[in-house]
Amino acid sequence: MNNLAGERLMTDKETRQTIIGRVLTAATLAAAAMAVPSLGVAQTYQLPRMMNSGELLELYGGKSWRWDEGGGYLHKDGRFTAFVPGKSIANSTYAEGQWSVNDNGVMCFEATWHVGKKTKSDGKCFQHKVLGEAIFQRVLPDGDWYTFRAAKVPLPQNEYAKFSSGDMVTPQAKRLKAAFDR
Repeated sequence: MNNLAGERLMTDKETRQTIIGRVLTAATLAAAAMAVPSLGVAQTYQLPRMMNSGELLELYGGKSWRWDEGGGYLHKDGRFTAFVPGKSIANSTYAEGQWSVNDNGVMCFEATWHVGKKTKSDGKCFQHKVLGEAIFQRVLPDGDWYTFRAAKVPLPQNEYAKFSSGDMVTPQAKRLKAAFDR
């Protein structure tokens, strides 16, 4: 009788464990079904994509980029002109060079910077991604991504708010060049 009672008790314990296991399995499957959308109502998540050369040409071409001091102008024909005022003409800087874009979201400028009779070549590249109306940018090769433009009308804290149509740079650069050439 002890053996029969022991076997019966074990069967009850196994039954409880089986029921609990089935309940947990059913709960887990129900939670997973709620977390994963059905194939008929699948959600898509858009990721930022690299900007193409046409988008970058439109973004930068024919625009002046105001800096804390001075600025740069990205001519539509690929030339780049910049100036940085100094406390005097002798301490001021101008630059002439080129800018370019590619279909990997990259815009680069390379220029020769002039201070008096001294020159130095320097450049910088930026990579761009777009998601909706937002544009993200980073300095290459390994800068952190940041919001370059949050919407079509940039917020004041966005770097793109420092861009404006037209050339606000070349006249100052030409004056410096003429002064340095004397």
